[in-house]
Amino acid sequence: MFNRKGRKDRYTLLPGNLRDNMERQIAHSREIHESDLAEGFGLTSVPASLHKKYGPIMKDFGWQYLFPSSTRCVHPIAGYVCRHHLHHSTYARRLRQAVKGSGITKRVTAHTFRHAFATDLLPTFPYRKRCPPKAGVTGSNPVGRAIFSRPYVRA
Repeated sequence: MFNRKGRKDRYTLLPGNLRDNMERQIAHSREIHESDLAEGFGLTSVPASLHKKYGPIMKDFGWQYLFPSSTRCVHPIAGYVCRHHLHHSTYARRLRQAVKGSGITKRVTAHTFRHAFATDLLPTFPYRKRCPPKAGVTGSNPVGRAIFSRPYVRA
Protein backbone atom coordinates (compact mmCIF):
# COMPACT_ATOMS: atom_id res chain seq x y z
CA MET A 1 0.00 0.00 0.00
CA PHE A 2 1.52 3.23 -1.16
CA ASN A 3 1.81 6.38 0.93
CA ARG A 4 -0.37 5.35 3.87
CA LYS A 5 -0.43 6.67 7.44
CA GLY A 6 2.75 8.53 8.24
CA ARG A 7 3.46 8.81 4.49
CA LYS A 8 4.97 5.34 4.54
CA ASP A 9 4.51 2.44 2.16
CA ARG A 10 3.01 -0.63 3.85
CA TYR A 11 3.55 -4.29 3.08
CA THR A 12 1.54 -7.31 4.10
CA LEU A 13 1.64 -11.08 3.92
CA LEU A 14 -0.58 -13.02 1.55
CA PRO A 15 -1.52 -16.60 2.35
CA GLY A 16 -0.50 -19.23 -0.18
CA ASN A 17 -4.11 -20.18 -0.90
CA LEU A 18 -4.65 -16.73 -2.48
CA ARG A 19 -1.95 -17.27 -5.10
CA ASP A 20 -4.32 -18.54 -7.82
CA ASN A 21 -6.80 -15.72 -7.17
CA MET A 22 -4.03 -13.11 -7.32
CA GLU A 23 -2.70 -14.56 -10.58
CA ARG A 24 -6.21 -14.35 -12.07
CA GLN A 25 -6.52 -10.74 -10.89
CA ILE A 26 -3.15 -9.84 -12.41
CA ALA A 27 -4.24 -11.44 -15.70
CA HIS A 28 -7.53 -9.50 -15.56
CA SER A 29 -5.68 -6.24 -14.90
CA ARG A 30 -3.32 -7.01 -17.79
CA GLU A 31 -6.28 -7.62 -20.15
CA ILE A 32 -7.79 -4.25 -19.23
CA HIS A 33 -4.43 -2.55 -19.74
CA GLU A 34 -3.87 -4.20 -23.14
CA SER A 35 -7.36 -3.12 -24.19
CA ASP A 36 -6.57 0.46 -23.12
CA LEU A 37 -3.31 0.38 -25.08
CA ALA A 38 -5.11 -0.90 -28.18
CA GLU A 39 -7.51 2.05 -27.93
CA GLY A 40 -4.66 4.57 -27.58
CA PHE A 41 -4.73 5.02 -23.80
CA GLY A 42 -2.99 3.01 -21.07
CA LEU A 43 -1.68 5.60 -18.64
CA THR A 44 -2.41 5.14 -14.97
CA SER A 45 -3.50 7.86 -12.56
CA VAL A 46 -0.51 9.14 -10.60
CA PRO A 47 0.49 12.49 -9.11
CA ALA A 48 1.11 15.10 -11.83
CA SER A 49 4.79 15.38 -10.90
CA LEU A 50 5.33 11.67 -11.63
CA HIS A 51 3.52 12.01 -14.94
CA LYS A 52 5.80 14.89 -15.87
CA LYS A 53 8.93 13.02 -14.73
CA TYR A 54 8.24 9.62 -16.31
CA GLY A 55 5.82 10.47 -19.14
CA PRO A 56 5.13 7.66 -21.64
CA ILE A 57 6.96 5.01 -19.60
CA MET A 58 3.87 5.04 -17.37
CA LYS A 59 2.14 2.95 -20.02
CA ASP A 60 4.19 -0.05 -18.83
CA PHE A 61 2.16 -2.70 -17.03
CA GLY A 62 4.24 -2.29 -13.86
CA TRP A 63 2.63 1.12 -13.25
CA GLN A 64 -0.93 -0.22 -13.46
CA TYR A 65 -3.18 -0.81 -10.47
CA LEU A 66 -3.90 -4.40 -9.44
CA PHE A 67 -7.59 -3.49 -9.00
CA PRO A 68 -8.27 -1.00 -11.82
CA SER A 69 -11.43 1.04 -12.16
CA SER A 70 -13.97 -0.16 -14.69
CA THR A 71 -13.91 3.25 -16.41
CA ARG A 72 -11.32 5.73 -17.59
CA CYS A 73 -11.22 9.31 -16.39
CA VAL A 74 -9.46 12.58 -17.14
CA HIS A 75 -6.68 13.32 -14.65
CA PRO A 76 -7.88 16.40 -12.72
CA ILE A 77 -4.50 18.19 -12.75
CA ALA A 78 -2.46 16.93 -15.71
CA GLY A 79 -5.46 16.51 -18.04
CA TYR A 80 -4.55 13.13 -19.59
CA VAL A 81 -6.98 10.21 -19.92
CA CYS A 82 -6.11 7.51 -17.41
CA ARG A 83 -7.49 4.62 -15.39
CA HIS A 84 -7.57 4.96 -11.61
CA HIS A 85 -7.95 2.18 -9.01
CA LEU A 86 -11.27 0.87 -7.72
CA HIS A 87 -13.04 3.38 -5.55
CA HIS A 88 -13.22 2.43 -1.87
CA SER A 89 -17.02 2.47 -2.01
CA THR A 90 -16.94 -0.32 -4.62
CA TYR A 91 -14.94 -2.49 -2.26
CA ALA A 92 -17.23 -1.66 0.68
CA ARG A 93 -20.34 -2.48 -1.37
CA ARG A 94 -18.91 -5.85 -2.46
CA LEU A 95 -17.88 -6.63 1.10
CA ARG A 96 -21.42 -5.90 2.34
CA GLN A 97 -22.84 -8.20 -0.35
CA ALA A 98 -20.44 -11.00 0.61
CA VAL A 99 -21.20 -10.65 4.32
CA LYS A 100 -24.93 -10.62 3.69
CA GLY A 101 -24.66 -13.65 1.39
CA SER A 102 -22.64 -15.58 3.97
CA GLY A 103 -25.30 -15.16 6.64
CA ILE A 104 -23.02 -13.31 9.07
CA THR A 105 -25.20 -11.09 11.25
CA LYS A 106 -22.47 -8.99 12.89
CA ARG A 107 -21.20 -5.73 11.42
CA VAL A 108 -18.14 -6.33 9.23
CA THR A 109 -15.92 -3.65 7.71
CA ALA A 110 -12.55 -3.77 6.00
CA HIS A 111 -11.00 -2.76 9.32
CA THR A 112 -12.39 -5.98 10.85
CA PHE A 113 -9.88 -7.94 8.79
CA ARG A 114 -6.98 -6.00 10.27
CA HIS A 115 -7.91 -7.19 13.75
CA ALA A 116 -8.68 -10.73 12.60
CA PHE A 117 -5.30 -10.91 10.88
CA ALA A 118 -3.48 -9.64 13.97
CA THR A 119 -5.29 -12.09 16.24
CA ASP A 120 -4.43 -15.04 13.98
CA LEU A 121 -0.82 -13.87 13.71
CA LEU A 122 -0.35 -13.46 17.45
CA PRO A 123 0.31 -17.13 18.40
CA THR A 124 3.26 -17.22 15.99
CA PHE A 125 4.68 -13.87 17.14
CA PRO A 126 8.11 -14.79 18.56
CA TYR A 127 8.52 -11.81 20.89
CA ARG A 128 5.10 -11.70 22.52
CA LYS A 129 6.33 -12.76 25.98
CA ARG A 130 9.38 -10.51 25.82
CA CYS A 131 7.63 -7.23 24.89
CA PRO A 132 7.69 -4.68 27.68
CA PRO A 133 4.45 -2.82 28.44
CA LYS A 134 4.15 0.34 26.35
CA ALA A 135 2.64 3.61 27.47
CA GLY A 136 -0.97 3.84 26.39
CA VAL A 137 -1.47 0.07 26.18
CA THR A 138 -3.29 -0.92 29.34
CA GLY A 139 -3.83 -4.27 30.99
CA SER A 140 -2.19 -7.52 30.06
CA ASN A 141 -3.40 -7.42 26.46
CA PRO A 142 -0.60 -9.22 24.56
CA VAL A 143 -2.18 -8.26 21.22
CA GLY A 144 -1.62 -4.57 21.87
CA ARG A 145 1.91 -5.10 23.13
CA ALA A 146 2.87 -7.48 20.35
CA ILE A 147 1.57 -5.30 17.55
CA PHE A 148 2.41 -1.83 18.82
CA SER A 149 5.80 -2.56 20.43
CA ARG A 150 9.14 -3.06 18.86
CA PRO A 151 10.77 -6.44 19.55
CA TYR A 152 12.48 -6.32 22.93
CA VAL A 153 15.16 -8.87 23.66
CA ARG A 154 17.01 -8.91 26.95
CA ALA A 155 20.79 -9.09 26.68
